[in-house]
Amino acid sequence: MTGEKTDMAHQVVYRQVLPGLVLLGVLLNSLCVLVLTRPRVRSTQVSRYFLVLVVSDLLVCFFYIPIITTINGCTFSSYAETFYFAHFGWSLVVLSHSVGTYTILWLALDRFMAVWTPLLYTKVQKKPNFMLVRMVVTVVACIMIHLVYIVRGEVTCYTNTITWSNATWNTSDGYGCSYQHYNPLVLADNCANNDWVVSSGFQHDYSEYWHKVYRNFYSLMVMCLPSCFMAVFNIGLVVGVMEGRVRLPAATQGEARTNERALVTTMIAMTASYVLLILPITVYLISYAEHLLNRCHCDYTYELFRHLANCLQLLEHVIHIVFLTALNRKFRQELKIILEGKKEDGEQSQREGEDAGVDSHHRSSQP
Repeated sequence: MTGEKTDMAHQVVYRQVLPGLVLLGVLLNSLCVLVLTRPRVRSTQVSRYFLVLVVSDLLVCFFYIPIITTINGCTFSSYAETFYFAHFGWSLVVLSHSVGTYTILWLALDRFMAVWTPLLYTKVQKKPNFMLVRMVVTVVACIMIHLVYIVRGEVTCYTNTITWSNATWNTSDGYGCSYQHYNPLVLADNCANNDWVVSSGFQHDYSEYWHKVYRNFYSLMVMCLPSCFMAVFNIGLVVGVMEGRVRLPAATQGEARTNERALVTTMIAMTASYVLLILPITVYLISYAEHLLNRCHCDYTYELFRHLANCLQLLEHVIHIVFLTALNRKFRQELKIILEGKKEDGEQSQREGEDAGVDSHHRSSQP
């Protein structure tokens, strides 16, 4: 049967695995947002970074829904759905993903500086509205990087029926999957039989030289550089822990020291999981991604790899609550209060929120 493996993979990935991950991601990340916006947690600067991270995770899960309903652009019910997928489908997913990527990178960089250059870290963090400026610049930069792909999407309507086959036929794509010629009518909003085919910004102009240059720039900025820096910061934090550099001034006692060690451990876990879970989709996009007109109908080994990579990428946006719950005591306490439906004492909450302050290294002036 034509594309039998492809059909089976689509059913498993886009009708079972990814919907389950999206549902889990929406529930868990919504719970994270609820915890991180509570007074005793949100008072610290690092918690605000975590809030940005889980909001970006939540957006990734929401924006994945059109990817699932259209089976990654293989089936459409209306022109509006087709137009959305062409211009915004994957673009909004990877835009939200890139914001989360750089948020993790900034968190890892801060902890790396706090461990190895505490004086410089303190000086930088004391700049007015440092976090706000950093995150605004990050979001704007991510939007600008993806703007080309959003604009360059295109919807094509086929004027005759296309027959796909894995057998040798009139036209071959070089992978043993052949197809009949067709006559496209571009940008048709009244396509007969809903025979729309989408060319997203990532695919449109794929063979053009400028597109190749921009793809390499995009891969460098969104995938390669952040992952490499995270790996470096991760190794640096591990070495810092082993050498006992995660320390605070002698005047700082008890809980603050424990919180700093927990925060460093959290970033080690988050950066490691990010690099490992994002690696497959990075390898696919850099080494194997092509503009295949017949990817929805014929069997490709690399497409199966792509399905697996997409699942792992989405999983990365689901599991951050695990690290926060396991390694952050204050987060764990607030989560327990919410789940058990307890009412917190307002006066105690305000006092503990004031005691929390900005994270300990922000206040320290010596190693």
